[in-house]
Amino acid sequence: MKLTYKIPTADESRPDAMDRTSRERRRHRLKPDLFRQDWIALLELLRQRKIKPLFAQRFPLVEARRVQELLARGGVIGKIVLVLDGPSLQSGAA
Repeated sequence: MKLTYKIPTADESRPDAMDRTSRERRRHRLKPDLFRQDWIALLELLRQRKIKPLFAQRFPLVEARRVQELLARGGVIGKIVLVLDGPSLQSGAA
């Protein structure tokens, strides 16, 4: 099982890395079959627990503005998850 999509890393704030990521997204928009294949492969890797997503924090949806400000400042490693209800939670499973 081979992924054609590069999974972004923590150094993706570099301009050249952003360009690479943008090119990958554009390629998948133009060739949805490639995206579909990669998506299926990614879900299979998740199911087998061969990869584990990194979550930075969870926030209630009502704090979306605060999340945008946090992302704008930079330095966030991992994914920010917005949830419908509930308090802010520090790093961990979402």
